[in-house]
Amino acid sequence: MSAIQFFYGDDTLQLIYPDRRNTSIQLVIMQKFEEIINNAGSISRKELLEKASESFDESFSVIKNAWNSYRLFMSLHQLQLVTASEAAKQGIKVKNAKGREKVIIPA
Repeated sequence: MSAIQFFYGDDTLQLIYPDRRNTSIQLVIMQKFEEIINNAGSISRKELLEKASESFDESFSVIKNAWNSYRLFMSLHQLQLVTASEAAKQGIKVKNAKGREKVIIPA
C-alpha cells in the first residue's frame, strides 16, 4: 500500500483499497529514501539503508521492508540497482562501493 501511495498518489490507492487509508511508516521511510538519493545522485544500497535508519527510531527490519517496497518502483523514478562494477563500466563512480556491492544510479 505504501508503495502505491508513494508512486501513484492517494487517488490510485483509494481505487485499489477503497476502504483503507495507509498509515504505515513505510511511506515516510520511502520519502526519506527519495530525499537521500536525490541529494547523493548515486549511492550504495548499504549507505542508503544506514542513512535512513539514522533518521528513524524504527527497527532495521522495518527499514528493509520499506526498501523492498521502494525497490519495486525505482524504474518509475529513472533509477536502477546495479553492482558497483556495472556502474563503473557506465562511468559512474559511487564512493566506497566496490565490486559486487549494490548501488543505486540514474537509469
